[in-house]
Amino acid sequence: MTSSIFTFSERVSVYLSGVDKNNDEWSAREFRPSDKSNYEALLANENVMKYLYQEKPLVDKEFEDKISVYQMGQPQGALTILDKHSNFIGFIISKPEEKEGRSEIAYALSSEYWNKGIGQSVLSKIVEVWGPELCSIGLGEGLDKQNEQYQNIQKKFQCFKGKELEQFRATVRPINVSSCNILEKVGFELVQADISINFEDKVYELPSLDNENSLKYCKKLEYFINDLYLKEKIEAGKLYSIENYEKFTFCKNDRIRFCYRKKYK
Repeated sequence: MTSSIFTFSERVSVYLSGVDKNNDEWSAREFRPSDKSNYEALLANENVMKYLYQEKPLVDKEFEDKISVYQMGQPQGALTILDKHSNFIGFIISKPEEKEGRSEIAYALSSEYWNKGIGQSVLSKIVEVWGPELCSIGLGEGLDKQNEQYQNIQKKFQCFKGKELEQFRATVRPINVSSCNILEKVGFELVQADISINFEDKVYELPSLDNENSLKYCKKLEYFINDLYLKEKIEAGKLYSIENYEKFTFCKNDRIRFCYRKKYK
């Protein structure tokens, strides 16, 4: 069989490429052991990590646990993103969620590559090329059903809890406005917002919605929650519902999150 982006041997290899808004080229390929030091430096960068769900640099076992996921190999695991001189830009990862057919997408770029349109360009390729190809192979389209090698390839691509890829999901902190905008530009829709807090039993008035859109409102809400963290004044276990928004649940270790979805089926 042939694929525009995947190469099949003992391991599945992948190659994607594109350009940023200045027409500078980038490429992405499967994670390799030689990439590990670059990942470690990126995930130890406080300026980068404050926008990700961990909210702090990863160290020691935390990093090693992440690397074990990144090196799972295609069609799972991380893709390493490089510039035209093969310098490390960052990574994008797809990993199965608990529900069949779902993949969680996450990415991180070195700060010197921010605001160049690389994130949107890479995510567009994932959504428009990588994802559909993954889904097609998982469905067995174009495969010789009598060929055992192709059957094994198809099975390998049914890696989302035994199913082919049906949808991408991504979670974003509201303060990461750039990522929210990028997801919406490449076709993701906002499906849920989660907040978590778990403190002593108190009652608080959440900020008023006014006439703000969901992004601006939830950004304001996150700062409101940060203030509660500082004062250690947050009600435990309460379900909040804000007008037309989803209900919010609370626990200590996470904060507000947007959940986006991009369907293929």
